[in-house]
Amino acid sequence: MGPIAWVKAKLEELLAARRTIERNQKSARAKEDGTFEDKDTFRSKDFDKDYDAARRMLKARLDSKYPDKYHAMLRTGLDPLRDYTAERIDAVDKMSAAIACALREGASVKEAADRAARTIGI
Repeated sequence: MGPIAWVKAKLEELLAARRTIERNQKSARAKEDGTFEDKDTFRSKDFDKDYDAARRMLKARLDSKYPDKYHAMLRTGLDPLRDYTAERIDAVDKMSAAIACALREGASVKEAADRAARTIGI
């Protein structure tokens, strides 16, 4: 590589680095102003409402397969002495993560609830 080609390559690297710095500063200012959006930003403007709606859709199905201790004692066909708490906690954790991931990927509330149901097997 000759000296002119080396200088040209270094100049291109410096210009690319400068463009990256400017783009990062612009996005930092937008984040501070609350106006930043990109492909990784939640597609829904109200993630919490969508998450709660998907969770409510699954609550009855979750309760039927993974009852809490009190409801397990009252229901026929379930062992009243068995504690379903650990299974329920694991199912809720998996369900929550599946709903959040689906919503972040742009799924609708119904699609997020369906994906979470498949994840926990209900």
